[in-house]
Amino acid sequence: MVVVLAVTLLIGLAAIILAVAWVLTPTPTPSPVAAKNPPLVFPSATPLPLNQPQLNPIPSPTISQQVQQKPTEAPSPTKTPRKHVVQRGENLFRISLRYGVPMEAIVKANDIQNPALIYAGQILIIPDAP
Repeated sequence: MVVVLAVTLLIGLAAIILAVAWVLTPTPTPSPVAAKNPPLVFPSATPLPLNQPQLNPIPSPTISQQVQQKPTEAPSPTKTPRKHVVQRGENLFRISLRYGVPMEAIVKANDIQNPALIYAGQILIIPDAP
């Protein structure tokens, strides 16, 4: 009975000490950086009234200008092959899944004799997906 009373008193005393320590813990003060840099506030966009003229109207091309203009072909981008550096634990199957390319295409592009034998640090050329 005495032991139970002593244990109860010790637990109560520990709870009081923790509560006092929590109350006396200082609260952090705001950093001077936060005080110098207030949060950015962006003004909301307000629509212009419909009866106001535009400042810089864009002239529309006339029919004769539209006929004379020839469509220009976009230059074909030069494709550089993607390269992948094999990491430890990778295999060709997982690499092919990552790039969406059949494993056989990677084997062929890199002239790999044994697809089960690749090593960390090896640079693989990844062909374009079909």
